[in-house]
Amino acid sequence: MNVKDNHLVRDIKQVPEDEQEDYTELPEELAEAAQKKLAGKDETVVSKTSGGKLSKWAAQQRKLRRERAKKAANRRKNKAARKSRRKNRSR
Repeated sequence: MNVKDNHLVRDIKQVPEDEQEDYTELPEELAEAAQKKLAGKDETVVSKTSGGKLSKWAAQQRKLRRERAKKAANRRKNKAARKSRRKNRSR
């Protein structure tokens, strides 16, 4: 499932290779909900606001990605600040 746009596919091989990195495998406990949502189709889009198991899981994954990106940005910012402080002390 692509959590950015809630695109659910039966098989990752159906997705072009350059887009496969955006897809995340669903946990086992959501397999039944995914099969029900697919209803025999190869792909579908899950509503972001439905409140179902799949949409809640995708929202949680988006939140985790945002938090990781924010932490990474802070690490880069702090690294630059440390480097600048070291440079200023040596003067």
